[in-house]
Amino acid sequence: ERAGIGIHIRGDATNADGGIHHNRIAGYSTALSIGDETSGPILSNIRLWKNRVTANTTGLRLFGADCVVEDNDFLRNTGTGVATHGPNNRVLANRIMDNAGHGVVASGTDVLNNVIAGNRGTALKLAGLARVAHNTLHANGGTMLAIEIADDTRSAGTLFINNLVDHDGRLFENDQPDARHHNVYANHASPQRPADGSRAGPVTFRDVARRDYRPGVRGIAVDAGVALGDVTRDKTASGRVIGEAPDAGAHEVGPAGAGGRERWLAPDGSDESGDGSKENPFASVTQATAGAGPGDVVYMKAGIYKKEVRITCAGAEGHPVRITPAPGLAHAVDLVTSFVPREPIEIASAPAGKVVVEGVRWILTDATHVVIEGIEFREVGHGPVMMGDRATRNVVRRCVFLNCPTSPPGGKGWAAGIVGAGIEASDNVIEDCVFDRRPNRDYHTRETDVINPGQAVWSKRWVFRRNRVAGYEKLQLGTGSAGRYPSGYHRIEDNEFFECNRAVHIKTSDNIIRGNHVHDLVPGYTRQTVGMMNRSGYRNVYEGNRVEGCSYAGILVLSRDHVVRNNVFDGCDTGVLIAYREFGAVPAENISVYHNTVVNCARGVHVDPRCSAWVYNNIFWRSPQVFKDPAILPAVVADNSGIYPREQTSWALFSRRRYRIEAVLRADYNTYFNAEPVYARDYEGGHADVYVDPQFVDPSARDYRLKATSPARGAGRSLGVGHDFLGQPRPLDGPDCGAFQYDSGPR
Repeated sequence: ERAGIGIHIRGDATNADGGIHHNRIAGYSTALSIGDETSGPILSNIRLWKNRVTANTTGLRLFGADCVVEDNDFLRNTGTGVATHGPNNRVLANRIMDNAGHGVVASGTDVLNNVIAGNRGTALKLAGLARVAHNTLHANGGTMLAIEIADDTRSAGTLFINNLVDHDGRLFENDQPDARHHNVYANHASPQRPADGSRAGPVTFRDVARRDYRPGVRGIAVDAGVALGDVTRDKTASGRVIGEAPDAGAHEVGPAGAGGRERWLAPDGSDESGDGSKENPFASVTQATAGAGPGDVVYMKAGIYKKEVRITCAGAEGHPVRITPAPGLAHAVDLVTSFVPREPIEIASAPAGKVVVEGVRWILTDATHVVIEGIEFREVGHGPVMMGDRATRNVVRRCVFLNCPTSPPGGKGWAAGIVGAGIEASDNVIEDCVFDRRPNRDYHTRETDVINPGQAVWSKRWVFRRNRVAGYEKLQLGTGSAGRYPSGYHRIEDNEFFECNRAVHIKTSDNIIRGNHVHDLVPGYTRQTVGMMNRSGYRNVYEGNRVEGCSYAGILVLSRDHVVRNNVFDGCDTGVLIAYREFGAVPAENISVYHNTVVNCARGVHVDPRCSAWVYNNIFWRSPQVFKDPAILPAVVADNSGIYPREQTSWALFSRRRYRIEAVLRADYNTYFNAEPVYARDYEGGHADVYVDPQFVDPSARDYRLKATSPARGAGRSLGVGHDFLGQPRPLDGPDCGAFQYDSGPR
């Protein structure tokens, strides 16, 4: 934070085809200076996106041609938010708000799909030709649109169309020739002179205090615009035209209950002569989704489809593009009659047929709000469904994946079932699907993931929930770039994993892994089984999971600042292994192990040297040891018994040697039964431990809830954990130990 320029690209012809993205810039006189005013618009084809520019004097000064400023935040700068000069530049889908000067100062520029609000100066000050369309302009000072047209041969001047204007001041500074129509003038705003197709009246925004400027679905902005051929998406990349016409303003919300069109395809259809009707269907999903928009449905007739698919269409929030079996056909997941460990999957035949995709990938690029449901994918190689560049807010639901991905010749390398392989492939959901890749014959030579959103390309906020997975090596978040563990904000919840090797493998930060059931794992790529492995990244939360029968560890933690709470670890060699070993980029420090029930494990919690853990409010039942440094504990663990041979020694500081560095373990308020805790020297805590039978409801049936007479009730320390394994609330003071808070209901 200093005076001067944050990022400067000089304005000569060699500076072309560049990108500036995902930066935060504050405290400069000019945050972004692209090109030079004296050299004219020589610089070209620069794209700026996903930057956050705050508290500078000027947010952006751009002198160039064919440049794009897209999806940035220009907030609270003391001067102008965006100033751009030169032919064919585009300012798209930005938030330009609360700047002390003008919002946008531009010439020769398209200003489309922006929210321009709360600026003290003029919202838009334009010189020369410009097109201003589909912007939301709210509560700016000065004039709303200042137009200065100098030497120009086209009399049309500035086109002002499909905008939503909520403004108390003057709307237009002068009467220079311009074209204004199909705008909505909301609340107190009124045009300088009436124009064809415009409307005026009240508009209610969703939440102005939180800067949510989406209008209501029954407001006058709905269907108020006119179609523009090259503006097919709104600020959120949702498709335009939900209903009869596009909405005015930056956001497309459409009328309540708006429907879409039907498009049909069949294996024996034709992309050349077909028209997409039920009687004359297309042959490929690519053709059927070309130009599809919000609310459209693509119906697939029964049969086997073998054409690779590229999907580039856009639905909208509440109005997705759906790709689904035709009416009367069963969804693939409804045909699964048996899916259990050690048995082949059983799928019932469908009297009316079913939709099968065989041997080809579906690739989504620039696709948003697309729902793929009810389809069987069979024998598809790496990435049967691949989320490419800017594939966002898509859903894969109720599908079945059989032997996907298959192995290439030789069976080596890495492959994933559903993969995020593009820039900003975010906010995608995979739910209620079945993934079966059994028999898994190549575990020892090939990593095979059921899903991997990637990490180095800003793929965030994926949700993988209520799926059943067998025969894969693992579910992975991230790609393992050394030293780069960005926040993923992914959620892995309520899934079942069996006959996998590691089940869940995390390499990114700020994820939630909860409610999963991991059982019946099989040795594979790493020869030992791990329920959940946090290889890298920070601040992940593991809660409410049930992990059974792992030959190495229920959870293996190899990085910092994670929370392991409200889990059940049953029959694992080690319940919670907090380590600094071969995969660890940093020691596993500051690990919170709270309110877990650890039963029938050889070791309850193991803390390696250089690592640290806080172990409170757990139940250890028939788990002989809770310990840390094996070098200073009894001989039974001195040789790291049970650890995969290549990890028998520490890679601390990248030198292979025996453990010598002390760990830090603070453990207290735990309940032990037939599990004498063995602590290292300088142990801190333990004064409130309880050594007694916790009285589970039925341990023979693996019901580890507490009886009313359990001494573990109220034996815990207040840690701010507000719920238990089942989601029921815990009291602030005196919570129960273990994963389950006692429930006074029927037992």
